[in-house]
Amino acid sequence: MDGQPVPLKFNPRVVKDSTRRASEMDYFACDKVRFVGGLPQSIGGWERLLDEAMLGTPRSIFAWSTLAGMDLIGVGTHWKYYVFDGGALEDITPVRGTEALGANPFATTNGLSTVVVTDVAHGAAVDDFIIVTGATGFASIAAGDFNQEHQITEVIDADSYKIDVGVVASATTTGGGAGVSVDYLLASGQDSVILGAGWGAGSFGHSGGWGSAASSVIAGSQLRIWTEDSWGEDLLINPRGEAIYFHDTSAGGRATNLTSYSGANETPVVADQIIVSPEERTAIAFGCNPLGETVADPLMVRWCDREDLGEWEPTELTTAGGFRLTLGSKHMIAKKIRQGIATFTNQALYLIQFLGESGYAPRLISDNTTILGPRAANTLNGVLYWMAQRGLGSYNGTVQELPAPLTQYIYDNLNETQSWKCHVGVDPLFNEVKFFYCSKDSDEIDSLVVYNPATGLFWPDTLPRTAWLGSGVFQRPRAVSADGYIYEHEVGFNDGTTDTPAPLNSYIETNLFTFENGKYQFRLRWAIPDIDFMESTAAQPKVVMSFRLQNRVGSDDDLAEIGEIVRTISFPVQQFTDKLDIGKRARYMALRLDCTELDTAWRMGVNSLDVKRDGQR
Repeated sequence: MDGQPVPLKFNPRVVKDSTRRASEMDYFACDKVRFVGGLPQSIGGWERLLDEAMLGTPRSIFAWSTLAGMDLIGVGTHWKYYVFDGGALEDITPVRGTEALGANPFATTNGLSTVVVTDVAHGAAVDDFIIVTGATGFASIAAGDFNQEHQITEVIDADSYKIDVGVVASATTTGGGAGVSVDYLLASGQDSVILGAGWGAGSFGHSGGWGSAASSVIAGSQLRIWTEDSWGEDLLINPRGEAIYFHDTSAGGRATNLTSYSGANETPVVADQIIVSPEERTAIAFGCNPLGETVADPLMVRWCDREDLGEWEPTELTTAGGFRLTLGSKHMIAKKIRQGIATFTNQALYLIQFLGESGYAPRLISDNTTILGPRAANTLNGVLYWMAQRGLGSYNGTVQELPAPLTQYIYDNLNETQSWKCHVGVDPLFNEVKFFYCSKDSDEIDSLVVYNPATGLFWPDTLPRTAWLGSGVFQRPRAVSADGYIYEHEVGFNDGTTDTPAPLNSYIETNLFTFENGKYQFRLRWAIPDIDFMESTAAQPKVVMSFRLQNRVGSDDDLAEIGEIVRTISFPVQQFTDKLDIGKRARYMALRLDCTELDTAWRMGVNSLDVKRDGQR
């Protein structure tokens, strides 16, 4: 130890499921970091793709291309479904019904902008959207202020509700004329799961002792989750547990119910997911109604005739068909993989394969495989990855549990109530699988663990992205967040969440380490940093290198109780910084690197320390 600088080369992994001493040459924590070539470096930044925010919390994002070569993005929120063409958003939310109202259906109150709408047996709820046409102005409110889209602010009773027209009425009266019609858009969904508890809330065999309270989703509070897929250049969208809709990309306008598709016959009226198999040119519905029925069977799978989206009746002249899965009580998620379509129920994993003229058939892969939610799986390079109830899994011919040194950390830090918000994103650009989840202190996505299958490395991160779209159609990833914006990632080196870019605020910290197994105290005299600022565009890129020094192992609270002092000394490191003079004594040390600068990227290599043996224990 004396006489020669000590090179600090840490294992390229972050370990949380251990103690800080047991994994002393591993990293302890990081944020906005990835490992490339065994070395940690900052990730790329992000920018908003448009300034207009979508209404509602986005839960899905999908990309496809038209025959004319236009690349499109579809985004489903708990209120709306949008298509983004790179320039503007198009609201394609389906219309569930149109009503002609009676004469003068609006009631105003002098001095208020809220208007009471009368529509007998309207069936609407708070936050539902309506489009008014044919109204005439009155009470100082112009016709154009009525004839537009509104969101219901209050349901008074079964026959009336309130909207806000944004203009104060000059009289308490009724009006609107005799030709008013209202389009009711698809009913608004939930943006969070609400749990109830008590006897009967859960199924027989739920975790807990006999008679213990069980938690379950309160009826009507199911999270609004969209699935979608392209039918050629057109789009199929399906809010879970509801109808399937078709959007004609070339014609534009709102998506329409698949039951109104040209030549529609026995099309599903309800489904949990829609997938298109491009090889067979077939649409497949999961958790749909059986043939000839209108009520959903959560384990039913049906598909249309080849190249005929409207024909779903199996006959001698069609290839349409269906079957029912046997294990589990509900469909969770299906994903296209190399071998076919991997399909999860809440109990099992199936592989669905095309067998020719006889259609599709399921093969049981595992009868004890769980998944955290209906968005908690994705594929990268044909391999399936998912978040199970406890652990991370993969399938590439065999089911395997990923040996993540962060498993306990994830699930101890997971908000189980909002587990259906968990989703898995992939980034082929960097060969990464991203497991997103809500931490215990959050009801919305704020955390993730990243896995690189090529290197086998895992590391934690924080990022508020409610849905993720890997590079594919686009060169760089796209993602959405609860604020309703679409972001392009791996652009520059800044946080572009707001109009004014902010620093990315990346860091990495090692576990505690010592020399000669802690037998001696050591005197840290100086350090030589090894920092590469890569393609930084800052005039003077800078990071801060900190050294945490202490004489005992333990948390800060533990050490405070015994009067132990934890000392931290920090130094700015710039492009040409060659030496840091420290001159501090300790028995254990941790190294941390922080970057809070604009336009700065960094990579940390092998730092060197001059360490001199000091006092013995």
